[in-house]
Parts: sequence; structure tokens; C-alpha cells
Amino acid sequence: MFIYRINVETPTSSSFQIKLLPIEQVGISEAESSIPETFDVLSAISKPRPKELTTEEEDTLEKNLVWICSSARSGSTWLGRDLLSHETKYINEPTITDHLATISSYHDDKITRMIDRAKNVGSYFFSDMYKDTWKFFLRKLILNRIHAEMEDLSSKIIIKEASEIDASDIISECLPNSKLIILLRDGRDIIDSDLDGRQKGGWMIKQTGAKSIGEKNRKPYIERRAKRWYSLATNLIKTMEVHNSNLLLVIKYEDLRKNTLVELKKLYDFLEIKILDEKIMEIIDKFSFEKIPTGQKGKGKFYRSASPGKWKESFSSDEKVIIDRIMGPTLKKLGY
Repeated sequence: MFIYRINVETPTSSSFQIKLLPIEQVGISEAESSIPETFDVLSAISKPRPKELTTEEEDTLEKNLVWICSSARSGSTWLGRDLLSHETKYINEPTITDHLATISSYHDDKITRMIDRAKNVGSYFFSDMYKDTWKFFLRKLILNRIHAEMEDLSSKIIIKEASEIDASDIISECLPNSKLIILLRDGRDIIDSDLDGRQKGGWMIKQTGAKSIGEKNRKPYIERRAKRWYSLATNLIKTMEVHNSNLLLVIKYEDLRKNTLVELKKLYDFLEIKILDEKIMEIIDKFSFEKIPTGQKGKGKFYRSASPGKWKESFSSDEKVIIDRIMGPTLKKLGY
């Protein structure tokens, strides 16, 4: 008998080789191990630093990166991980934008990022005075870090960066030859979905251990979340205006949900990946909301309802006033 353990958590490749008997004589089974193994702990693993990419390799990789820039709770997981899974690779929320778009302050209904507030301060690491330097090396860091994980220069790599605060403009500046997909969703539905996950027993509470949003804190939370959406949407609009239009695609979750085939064909054309309509229909069917097991969707679950406009039933009149004051003009600008 021969036993070989495949450790999927370890980010290194095995050089182990074995010559097997003819397949009809081989029996394969998977067994659980009760033996504690430290190499299952990612923090205990140090992967050797790979050789630095050449300029040509960096350029190739940059052109194969596809960033999904959006708010959290906007359908970005469904789009990036599921719908765009044909002949692509996927990175889930490396949160580069969270590090680059650290919030400095709230003022009135606006949020100021540290990188904007301190841009004229010479000692600030990301000061405009040294922008040509940090932008050059930030690009190299992002590309080499991604390649260390993916080890692929030929595939399209989908990177989902869904956040409450945005740095898509910085990604655009550092990686102007990458493709950007701006995924929009009605901000009112985003806040409604976010609140649902933060109710007692909700998936966010279970996942993060945070306290639920009670009635006392509901309005202040809605106001704070509306300000974050406004800031994010404003920056996405800015990115839409400056990124190379040939490398930019703007889509709405509502359109993706209603006309999935049409939107997905548009997306694969944008990625320059050839795919038959039959294959697209197969993907749509496989990852449809209706196919998610009943116990995994619904109130308080990660997969909630996929129903645009549900916010109308969820917010009180006072809450709608707060949201409209902060988000109203930008929602209209985006066609909501």
C-alpha cells in the first residue's frame, strides 16, 4: 500500500515523483489525518523568494491583470470567482486598496484618504514630491507579489478588490496597462445587504466576531456607511474618467443579474477570451442564485436574495432621508 498526502494549503509545489502501476490496478482513497501538522499553518511556511521578474515579464503580467473594482456586497464574488472562471485565474481580495486608501478623516459628508490629505507633506511616504519613485516601485511590488503567488504569465488573472473605501485610481496610475472592470450597484441595496449581514446571527457577525448593529446604532451606522459609499463611488467615477477607455469596462450588478448572458459575453470579449454561448450558458446555470442550496441563502446569509431594489422595503422614512442627503446626487449621476 502507498499513501501520499496532498496538502492543498501549502503554497509550494512538491517535486515528488512516483511511477504507478497500470490504472486498473491502482486504488485511490482519501483519508483524514488526526496527526497535528505545523505545515498546515500558513504562518509557519516561508516560501523562498522567487527570481525578480524582468521588465518584459512585468509588462506581460500587467497586461494580463484584470481588476474588479467595486464596493463590498455588490456581486463581485459572483462575477470574479464564478462567472469569469473560464480560462482565468482568480485572486480574492488582496486588499491592496485598503492599505493605499487608509481613511484620514470624516468631514461633513465626505471621507478624506490619508494619501490625499498628506500628499503635499514631504515626509509622508506617498508624498507627491516622490510620486515618480514610489509609483515605479509600487508597480514592481504588486506585479512581483502577484507572480510569486500565481506563477503564471500567460493566463488572465482576475483580482477582486471589493472594499468600503477605494484606491482604484492609484491602481490605474501604477498599472495603466491592466484592465479594470468597474462593477456598480445601487448603494442603497449595498447598505441594506451590509446591515442584513450585521444583524444578530448574521454571517458577518459569525465571520468577524463583531457586535451586531442594534436599533440604537442603526441610523449612525447607515450614515457612516453612506459616507463611505459616496467616497468610494466618487473615486470610481474619477478612475472611469482617467483610465484608458480601451482597458476599462463599466457594468452594473442590476444589468448583470437581469441580462447575464448579454453582459457576460461583453465581459469575455473585453478579456479577449474566446468562449461559446453554450459554455456561457453552462456557467450561468451552474452559478445561478437559484442553484445555491436553500440553507446557504436568505436573511442573514452571505447569499441573501439577489433582488435589486429590496432597500425600499428595509429603510424607514428617516433613514431614506439620511441616505438621499449623502448619496442622492451621486446615485443619479450613476443612473440610479
